[in-house]
Amino acid sequence: MSAIFAVTIPKWGIEMQEGTVTEWRVQEGAKITRGDELVDIESDKIVNTMEAPASGVLRRVLAEVDS
Repeated sequence: MSAIFAVTIPKWGIEMQEGTVTEWRVQEGAKITRGDELVDIESDKIVNTMEAPASGVLRRVLAEVDS
């Protein structure tokens, strides 16, 4: 059985308290490779693109756009 990796939003900067998902760059069920651009997250100051922490299949998205 393959491992399951929870994808969590990293804290970009000392003062970052929350972030908003602005775009998912892959759809549920898509195969991804570690380092692929996965999701765009907006903080108070900038929009960062988070990379996939592991290779596999994106099984489920729990944070929808604008959440």
